[in-house]
Amino acid sequence: MGKATHMFSSAVHERAVRIVLDCDQVRHGSRWRAIVTLFGKVNCSASTLNAWSKKVDVGQRVGNSGDTGVKTKP
Repeated sequence: MGKATHMFSSAVHERAVRIVLDCDQVRHGSRWRAIVTLFGKVNCSASTLNAWSKKVDVGQRVGNSGDTGVKTKP
C-alpha cells in the first residue's frame, strides 16, 4: 500500500493559501492556528497546507512566484 495522493485544482490551492496568509496573524494569532482551522475544510493535511503557504510566502518575500525558491540577483 502506497501513500495516497490527492490532486487539488489550482483554484483550491490558491484560495487556501490566500486565506491562510490573510488570516494567520489577524484572526488566529499564528499561521499554524490558521492552518489547523482551515485544513479540514480544504480536505488536505495540515502539513500540505503549511508547505503550500511557505512556498508562496517565500516567493513573495524574494519577489518571484514561489515556484523555484531561488533568489535572484537585483
